[in-house]
Amino acid sequence: MTINIFFFEFPEMFSKMEFRLDTQKQVNVGNPPMPMDIRLEEGTYNSLCKTEGSNPAADIKIFLDEVEQTGAITTSEDKDRIEPPQAWNVENRITLTLNATHNNKILKCVAMVNKETLMKKEMSYKLDVYSG
Repeated sequence: MTINIFFFEFPEMFSKMEFRLDTQKQVNVGNPPMPMDIRLEEGTYNSLCKTEGSNPAADIKIFLDEVEQTGAITTSEDKDRIEPPQAWNVENRITLTLNATHNNKILKCVAMVNKETLMKKEMSYKLDVYSG
């Protein structure tokens, strides 16, 4: 009698998602939160969206009012993972110059695994930009 054992690797949703704008930080390990209001003076700000522990690596995009922003994306192996399958951490960093025309706009991070809408999370900021 022959016994065949097959191992299937199913896509795995990330274990943690984080979205930063300047000094504000949102962390999500469960259901996505509603947009967080943030008040900023006109100027240049750094933003970071990252996921941890997905297989395959998550696809991360940042949007300002539904327009995708080009960023620097890095992918690294999740060193905290001690057993198979392998998992990945992904970061997308952008620099934004905000002015009063961005008032009430939404800055959003969207992370997706395998382009599956069922394996997607979003985090966002509602911008309140004022002149200094």
